[in-house]
Amino acid sequence: MLRMFLMATAVIASLQGFAQWTAAGVPFRITEMGNIHKDNVADALYFCGESSLNNDFDMSDGAVPVYTNGQWDTLGVFGGRVQTIVHWNDTLIIGGPFSGYNGVPNPRRVAFWNGATWMPYGDFDNSIYRFRVINDELYAIGGFEVVNGQPAQGIVKRQGGQWVPVGHFNVINTPYIQDLVSWNGTLYATGGIRYGSPNPQDIAYLSESGEWLAVGPGIQGGFGYGRSLAVYDDELYVGGAIQVNAGNAGHGIMRWGAIPSGMHGFPRS
Repeated sequence: MLRMFLMATAVIASLQGFAQWTAAGVPFRITEMGNIHKDNVADALYFCGESSLNNDFDMSDGAVPVYTNGQWDTLGVFGGRVQTIVHWNDTLIIGGPFSGYNGVPNPRRVAFWNGATWMPYGDFDNSIYRFRVINDELYAIGGFEVVNGQPAQGIVKRQGGQWVPVGHFNVINTPYIQDLVSWNGTLYATGGIRYGSPNPQDIAYLSESGEWLAVGPGIQGGFGYGRSLAVYDDELYVGGAIQVNAGNAGHGIMRWGAIPSGMHGFPRS
């Protein structure tokens, strides 16, 4: 038995030897890339995160590296991190806690590429964490409270050339939304969402009245936190800082089964 195991291990090791990780040939220093986006039309890869175009150790630059036709280039330098990137309606859009572009104070936190330069794409008072395209609509989520002078609790969508708030949270904190998905025609959000102890926390659905309500018992524990959502086989998955010993059903990942017929969301438990 041991001999068979060693032989199998040797075969696997030899197969793995045909492929290996190699450097991507980036011509400047990168500490962390937070998002990779493939442009199928232009056949290009776009990246965003923290980098230094001067190859020093000052990682305050937020470049947008692009790789196409075997060559690296960059779409300018931002003052701060570019957190997320998306193509929507043939427009390249970025978001994050950056404070300016090529030394100019604007645009901040959200911008679009007009083919030659980055232009403002709204006025957010705080950071955007992620873009989501749901049913061909563009959503921006994050820790913001005001967008274009209007109250907005961490979730907005692009409509009629403007950012429009999505729903209302009756919570004790500023919601810090980390992810957003649609499941069975209903929007679900996760992040730092505090209804107040001992109520459910950190995951909510958008009710027909426009209020964001807690999903079941939520994520339990004072240090619990939702970071990512996905729908698979008609079940809703949430991942994040989730601990079983805090009273949660799973550790790190939990799922919720299919909604019964006629229901559009979950009541609070």
